[in-house]
Amino acid sequence: MGKCFDTINYDSQRPKEFAIRSNQFREWEKVLKANLNPGVQCVVLLLPGAKGKAPLYDDLKRLLLKDLPVPSQVVLAGTISKGKNVRSICSKILIQMCAKIGGEPWAMNELPYFDDVTMVCGLDVYHNTGKKSQSLLAFCASINPRATKYWSACKVQGNAGEEISNTLEGVMSDALNAFKQTNGRYPNKVIIYRDGVGFSQQKVVLTHEVPQITQAI
Repeated sequence: MGKCFDTINYDSQRPKEFAIRSNQFREWEKVLKANLNPGVQCVVLLLPGAKGKAPLYDDLKRLLLKDLPVPSQVVLAGTISKGKNVRSICSKILIQMCAKIGGEPWAMNELPYFDDVTMVCGLDVYHNTGKKSQSLLAFCASINPRATKYWSACKVQGNAGEEISNTLEGVMSDALNAFKQTNGRYPNKVIIYRDGVGFSQQKVVLTHEVPQITQAI
């Protein structure tokens, strides 16, 4: 990682390192809780195991999302132990870390419609039909001029398998306010990508979801 930073002339400090000689989650949890403070930007975890066979992965991700919220990047020991392409792997890890702490690894010039103040939104509904649990609406909206930073939300739908959303007005209002908080104004244009509906559902989207969005605006 240090060599990657030198290549791009990025002034970085050497990260603090901790060796945890255990495959037990409790030992990892103890060390992380003892060393994570509000100044930590990101945690890189070198976990034992190979892809699909890393028993600590789920528990540690849950810990760092819920109990000790801090951006984290997992690298499996099996990925780097062979010593091949380590420089390339480190570069890709740094790109992911950059994005997770709010950086902008890439941007596109001359995006269509962005000659004006524009917000791009995406929404989809997830169904866990096997468990017959309530469906979830996922929504995101760009909040900067190059559409590289996003506000997002997740809302529980009323019934299992319910594709058409009843919660769009509130979500859209929150997204517009997040845009204004970042830019000091509301967008002049709003572009929405709606995923997950078939041709037979287009009419109900236009008659049921679009009015909610219009009301929010």
